[in-house]
Amino acid sequence: DYVELNCSNEALANLCGMSVRAFERKFKSYFQLTPAQFINRIRVTRAAEFLCTVDSPLVDVARKFGFSDQSHMTREFRKHFGTTPKAYRDRHR
Repeated sequence: DYVELNCSNEALANLCGMSVRAFERKFKSYFQLTPAQFINRIRVTRAAEFLCTVDSPLVDVARKFGFSDQSHMTREFRKHFGTTPKAYRDRHR
C-alpha cells in the first residue's frame, strides 16, 4: 500500500543537522530536483510500475499513491512520461 512520502523539509533538515535552506540547496545540487519534486517523481514512478501489473481502476491507483484525484495523477504522468496513465498501462503490458 501507499506509504506517505511527504515529510517536511524542516524535519528532513533536522535529521541531517542542517538549516532548512542549507538542506534544500544541498538536496537540489545533488539531485537537480527540489525535495518535493523528488518525492513526486517517486510517486509517479511507483504508480507507473503498479499500473503495469494490476488492473485496478485509475482512480484507485491515484488514491493508492497519494494523488489528490485521478486528474492530478494524469497531469503528473503527462509531465513525466508524456502520456496518460491509461495509455502508459496499455503500452507497457
